Parts: sequence; C-alpha cells; structure tokens
Amino acid sequence: RALMLVHGYCSGGNVWPQVDFSQPKQTFLDPNQNRTHDQFAQLLAAAGASRDSFGVVAHSQGGAAALHLLTFYESPLD
Repeated sequence: RALMLVHGYCSGGNVWPQVDFSQPKQTFLDPNQNRTHDQFAQLLAAAGASRDSFGVVAHSQGGAAALHLLTFYESPLD
C-alpha cells in the first residue's frame, strides 16, 4: 500500500508538507493545469498504475478526481 498526495485545481505545486506523511508515499504533481475531473482521474490512474494498491490524500479537485477514478475506472485506488 502507498499513499498518493494530490493537489487541487490549478495548483502551483505540492500543497502537502512531505514530513507530515510516512513512506511509502507518492506526490502527484501536475502544476498550474486546468483539467476536467475525467482527465485528472486518468492522470491519477497512470501515476498509480505501478502500485498494487494506493490511497489518496487530496485537496480540492484532487479529491473529486480521485472519487471519479474510484467510481468510473478500474485502478489500484482503494
């Protein structure tokens, strides 16, 4: 299991203090992008594809995209 830290809509970078989370963790970065929930969800799926399982801590649209991924696609997202 791993934890993916996900930013929100049009975020300029990582919003999560790395020291606040233990390993294994992965930070999803796609700075300053304006994407639909579906596009964002597919990027999350690609980022987590090498994992057997991962959870998400997300901010703003990152949370909506993670829920979209969980609802509409098969992925390792728990």
